[in-house]
Amino acid sequence: MKKIILILACVIASAGMVTGQTTAMDFNRMDCNGNMRELFKDLDSGKVVILEYFMGPNCTACEDAAKEIEALKSKFLAKYPGKVMTYAMGFQNSYSCITIKSWVSNLGISAIPMDSAATQVAYYGGFAMPTIAVVAGTGHKILYSANANNGGYMNGDTSKISTEMNKFFNPTGIKGVASLLSAVKVFPNPSSYMVNIEFDVKQRTDITLQLVDAAGKIVWKEVNANVASGTFRKVLLTTEFVPGVYSFNIIENNNTTTNKINIAGK
Repeated sequence: MKKIILILACVIASAGMVTGQTTAMDFNRMDCNGNMRELFKDLDSGKVVILEYFMGPNCTACEDAAKEIEALKSKFLAKYPGKVMTYAMGFQNSYSCITIKSWVSNLGISAIPMDSAATQVAYYGGFAMPTIAVVAGTGHKILYSANANNGGYMNGDTSKISTEMNKFFNPTGIKGVASLLSAVKVFPNPSSYMVNIEFDVKQRTDITLQLVDAAGKIVWKEVNANVASGTFRKVLLTTEFVPGVYSFNIIENNNTTTNKINIAGK
């Protein structure tokens, strides 16, 4: 009788599992290193975030995947500094931060450790060894997902992930997402007081402007809806920002144009 009840419970749990997602699930909480993490804020800054949900400490498939993803991350960071993040999370809420941090440390990977991931695992399609989701952009899109519904991550799947990440970082070659901007100017640079932003808009579109610090934090953001074609101009006062090198992002039509700005002291 107990076996029958257990089987029914599993069936009910599976039936209630959310699958076929196309957008990421946000989280806004502390990681195992004591730092606050907000997924959507990272995605809105133009980053790709790779989420690995592992079974440990003796899951060879999970370890192999983590090492392959680490190599992939290093490759993309060399080309797109600060634009790729990875998380390592135990697939059950019973995994402690001590266990997760130990798993990351023993593998020698740079993934951010985080606990209590059972809800996320269910959202992305259920646990396979391992479950992996790659999410990106202001639309919070899922670029790649390996879960219980599709057999989970397979060795070599980094080639699939790489293809999707290249499409995200280089969207102009994809039909329907060509950039609507041209003649982008950000000056003076360096700046100690203000920055002028100018660019031409080919056709009416929504445009988001962001200033991102070296740590990847959005320190200023402005959303401009339904911008008409023509020349767009914006003056940004820089006196309120800490001196340093920033990324100024212009986001439109699923494209991100980035310019480096050196904000000097007074």
